[in-house]
Amino acid sequence: MGTDPRAKIDLALYHQSIRMILYRPCLCHILVPNESDYIREFNLSGARSCVCAGVAMVDILPEDASAHEAYQLLPWWNLLHYLGQALGVFILELCLDMEHFDGIAALLTPQVRKAMSYLWCLTAGSLSAYKAWRIFRHMLWILSLRVDSFDVVDILLEAHIPTGWTVDDEALLMDTLRPIGAEPMKAM
Repeated sequence: MGTDPRAKIDLALYHQSIRMILYRPCLCHILVPNESDYIREFNLSGARSCVCAGVAMVDILPEDASAHEAYQLLPWWNLLHYLGQALGVFILELCLDMEHFDGIAALLTPQVRKAMSYLWCLTAGSLSAYKAWRIFRHMLWILSLRVDSFDVVDILLEAHIPTGWTVDDEALLMDTLRPIGAEPMKAM
């Protein structure tokens, strides 16, 4: 008699989540004068490990999931957390112009599409997933305009509006999205 594969998937996702948490401080752009080669290599390796953990996390998920399959995989709130964590790491690396991966943004495109596809599956039944999908979708669209070789053309433009989404929710979301993509603030 076989065991339920969801427990193995949950454990594997949790492992990659911990790897992202551990290596996340290295995923930054800080120039330290007189930084040793060892520290520079450590930070580069840590940043790559963080992004690779996000890639591995998304790769664990089955391909082409339907909403039913996504909800059967894990509790929706766990899946939402893992997807948000991975997408957050991907967006940060894209904002850094993929400096830890020689500027090749296309390396992340399949995982970004897959993570957004899973998030899209959750939107009809979750206000949180819908809001997250809209925020990530907007951020990715802005990045596709700014980062060479990164394209979001295959990511759906609209998602299912969940029951309970109100005009006030939409107004708050638009207030959140408005500054994203605005010109950067000038230093005083």
